[in-house]
Amino acid sequence: MESDLIMANWENGKFTCECGCGQVVQPFNNYINGHNWQGRSHTKATLQKMSETGQIHWQDPENRRKASEAKRGKTKSPEVKRTMSIAQQIKFQDPEERRKLSEANLGHRDSDETRRRKSESHSRLWENPEYRRKQTESMTGRTNTPEAIKNMSIAQQVRFQDPKERQKVSEANTGRIHTLEAGRNMSIAQQRSYQEHPERRDRISESLIR
Repeated sequence: MESDLIMANWENGKFTCECGCGQVVQPFNNYINGHNWQGRSHTKATLQKMSETGQIHWQDPENRRKASEAKRGKTKSPEVKRTMSIAQQIKFQDPEERRKLSEANLGHRDSDETRRRKSESHSRLWENPEYRRKQTESMTGRTNTPEAIKNMSIAQQVRFQDPKERQKVSEANTGRIHTLEAGRNMSIAQQRSYQEHPERRDRISESLIR
C-alpha cells in the first residue's frame, strides 16, 4: 500500500525537513516543528495583535496556572540552552533591539505579588550550591561599562527617592548578619573596586563629607 511505502521511506530517512536543515521529519509532516517559519517574519500589525491577545490571555489566573503547570519539571538540554544563548547574544548586538527592549521596559514595575513570587523563586535557586557556583563563575572577571554604571546609579537614586522603597530595604536588612566568609568576600571585592576605580572612593568620600 502507498501508506506502507511512505512509512518505509520515512524510517529510512528519505523524508527530511523542507527548510533544508537535513533533519528527518515526523511521518506525513513536511517540516520540523517551527522550521516552516525560518526566514519569515510577522508584520508589525500581526505582532501587535499577537501581543494584545497574549496579554488578554495572560490576565486570566487559570491560564497562568495551566502554563505554569505545563512547564513545571521541564528542563532544556545543554544544546538547546547554548543555542538560545547564542541567539540572544546575536540579537543584543543590534543597537536597535537594545533600544526597543529599553523602551518596552521603561516605567514598567512588577506588582507586589509578582515581586514576591520572583523573590521566593530566586531564594530557592540560591539554596542550591551548584547554582550559586555557576552564578559566581559567570560573573567572575566581568566589569560594567562606565555608561552602564552611570545608568545603574541613576536608577538606584530614583528608586531610593521613594520612601516606601527605602522602608522596604531597611526592613529587609534589619537583623541580617553576614557570615564571616561573606564579609571577607565583600571586603575583598570592595578593596578591588577602589583600586580599579579610584573615582568611586572619591565619590563616597564626598558624599560622607556632605
